[in-house]
Amino acid sequence: MPSVPVRHAKGVSFGGLAKLLRQQRVKRPFVCSQRAAELLELNMLPTEWYLLSDLHELLALMDREVLMGNEEAGIKLGTAGAIKALKTYHKGFLKPGDPESTLLAMQHAWPRYFDFGTLTVTRESPSTMHFVVGGYTDVPSYHGGTIIGWHLAAAISAGSSRASAEILERPWVKGFGNLIYRIRI
Repeated sequence: MPSVPVRHAKGVSFGGLAKLLRQQRVKRPFVCSQRAAELLELNMLPTEWYLLSDLHELLALMDREVLMGNEEAGIKLGTAGAIKALKTYHKGFLKPGDPESTLLAMQHAWPRYFDFGTLTVTRESPSTMHFVVGGYTDVPSYHGGTIIGWHLAAAISAGSSRASAEILERPWVKGFGNLIYRIRI
């Protein structure tokens, strides 16, 4: 079996997630792996690279303890976190009043957060953008949901009052090679 190359994600992907999990653990204690416990104690820096497997560890814990495997809840979680992030240090990616340009710009943001894979964004129609996450065929549902939520949040933060997401291909369910979805603005 071929080995998966070591992949990384920026710490900005971890901060809010770890905070939510710490808050959840206070409300309702849960059992987690030794690695997850270690990650919850770290002060992760937004600009540092961390192992993607560590992000998966925390996202899987969030999926189990909070989202209960609900795909829609994962998208909502990603949207809420991204709306907050896009108001602060990520606001440079937004073009206020222009959700289409903002979403097209997201493909240039991907390599700033992940050192693997690609994000391709194309205009499907005047009000619909088509997304393909390539090179990440093992994306778990809980990470796919937060990725989609991030782009939904970008449309909302840029001014779309009726943004919605539709997943076209789910590698975690049907075994497709890529995560493919559209955002209607």
